[in-house]
Amino acid sequence: MPDFVSLKKMNALIQAPPRTGKSTLIGKLCSMLKKKGYNVGGIVTPEIKEKNRRVGFWVVDLYTRKKEILAHINIKSMFKVSKYGVDINAFDELALTAINSAIEKCDLIVIDEIGKMELFSEKFQKVVEKGLNSSKPVVGTMGMINHPFVRLLKSSSDVKVLTPNRANMEYVYQEICKLLGLRII
Repeated sequence: MPDFVSLKKMNALIQAPPRTGKSTLIGKLCSMLKKKGYNVGGIVTPEIKEKNRRVGFWVVDLYTRKKEILAHINIKSMFKVSKYGVDINAFDELALTAINSAIEKCDLIVIDEIGKMELFSEKFQKVVEKGLNSSKPVVGTMGMINHPFVRLLKSSSDVKVLTPNRANMEYVYQEICKLLGLRII
């Protein structure tokens, strides 16, 4: 059982350029919550590296730790971002299951990231909306992209968009903790 009471319902989306620490912040939040006994579910999309070179991205279910390749330089696909081919079927299979499972079983839903690759999937967009409309709190990340779905999320009255930079990352972390109803000591 968690050290704290139930997390408060809120939807926070962290929007910042690549390599500013969005995923690091999510990782810190997840680690802290897991140590306190909370169940955290949803997805993260870490890099796949070979010989210190990024060659793709995983999609990882935070609850089960199951993973699939989201995108890779060797994937031939009609869905491409830069040099990466996107495996939308593998992504949908894992991400939709992970987010739906988090809605049912977890104390917090994490969606890292709502980005160009992920937004090729209309099913993903629907499950993101389902998570945001659920009774569970959602913390997600978004790049600085101009996409109709991102614009819709940013205009929603029940979504708080936080825009961190390297200088204020700790402030944003503490703000998310406050929104969740957690006391930071």
